[in-house]
Amino acid sequence: NCKKPLLWWGTMSPYAADSSLNNQVLIRMAQDFLGAPATSCAFSHGGGMVTKRQHALSAETIRVNALVAAWHGAGLIPESKAIE
Repeated sequence: NCKKPLLWWGTMSPYAADSSLNNQVLIRMAQDFLGAPATSCAFSHGGGMVTKRQHALSAETIRVNALVAAWHGAGLIPESKAIE
């Protein structure tokens, strides 16, 4: 029972010696997904994703696209999975 998932995931370190590669990726993804952006950079990137033709995209779709782009850029997921 975890009432504060960001705090729980925040105690995990993807760099711990006992973390498997899969756990390292999951920890980074959970921290990205649950954490609020600390700078306007994330908002600037997300704003650049939505063109005049894409203005009807849902907030969920834009959020998922931004996360996948960030995870791909950080090398957490391969390009083949990012394209799906």
